[in-house]
Amino acid sequence: MKDLKWGEIIKRNNELGLQMPSPIKKIALLGNSTNFQLKEILELELRESGISIEIDLGDYDLILQDSVIFRNHDAVIIFWELSNLIDGFNYKYNSLSEQKLDSLVNKVESEIKLSLENLKDTPLVLINKFSSIHFDANALEQSKLSLLSDRLNNFIKSVILQNQLIVNIEKIIAVTGLRQAMDYRQFQSSKSLYTKEFYFNYVEYIKSAFLASNGMVKKVLVLDCDNTLWGGILGEDGEDKIQMNDLSNKG
Repeated sequence: MKDLKWGEIIKRNNELGLQMPSPIKKIALLGNSTNFQLKEILELELRESGISIEIDLGDYDLILQDSVIFRNHDAVIIFWELSNLIDGFNYKYNSLSEQKLDSLVNKVESEIKLSLENLKDTPLVLINKFSSIHFDANALEQSKLSLLSDRLNNFIKSVILQNQLIVNIEKIIAVTGLRQAMDYRQFQSSKSLYTKEFYFNYVEYIKSAFLASNGMVKKVLVLDCDNTLWGGILGEDGEDKIQMNDLSNKG
């Protein structure tokens, strides 16, 4: 599927959309970046897997408000990008005072907490970890941007709820390759940071969560019963010598 051209992705996705049986699951994609390519690729991948799905795109940089609007969806995905905390943050952060940076991060932490609370009853919520690697990959030591990223990620861990999963986006960037994952020219023109290749790898990474929530992943429970349900070790003592009868307190 990765070899499909963009026009072919849209055509195939539209064809599958017309064939979907009811009931149709609803996913909302929220972000302070534009991720329209992810909508088409994720819809196509899940529809190809047999899930009837439709994805709604939230408004640009209105995650907190959208967390209320879409809280009754079956799933929500959140792209909260460090580089878009304010317009041009990726090159302005070094010139901001510590007081302004702290005030900005406090505001973002408050919005994260409220957004996750709004989504507490949504069956599945995925929120990406913050990352500075997009604009900080060549730093020789830990930068201010990296420290801000760590602070926000620790905050997410402290407020995350049981129905919510954190996606380590840097793993997906590593698999894709930084130069292949980022589209900086497109980011400057439309706030769309990632490439089609990145989105395919992102979908591959998160797909199991949607398959599991739709009962399409098999699970195996493996138990060690030696000296628990019977006395002795089956693999060493053999079937005839383990203690498993009403005459043995172990068996």
